[in-house]
Amino acid sequence: MNIINWLITSSADPRKTSLAVKGAALLVGSQIVRLLDIACSFGLACLGVTIDTVNQIAQGIEMLVYAGLLLWGAIWFLWGIGRKFYLQRWAHPDAI
Repeated sequence: MNIINWLITSSADPRKTSLAVKGAALLVGSQIVRLLDIACSFGLACLGVTIDTVNQIAQGIEMLVYAGLLLWGAIWFLWGIGRKFYLQRWAHPDAI
């Protein structure tokens, strides 16, 4: 149970969620966006838009959202894990 506490609890403030967990959630969100794009390419979950320019705009927006979520998720995850090692503690002392 200590590893779960270490991962979930912020190193800086025990009342907050770990930045690593927030980053991991963004990474999962980016994969969900990607899976929705794949499902749309197979015609499983689309809005049925047939105009090529609207599709291109939608695809461009999807790629920007995907890239943004992936980038921010990776940054938050690495920053959160790095902060845990930098502060040299598994969780905030008040969390244990």
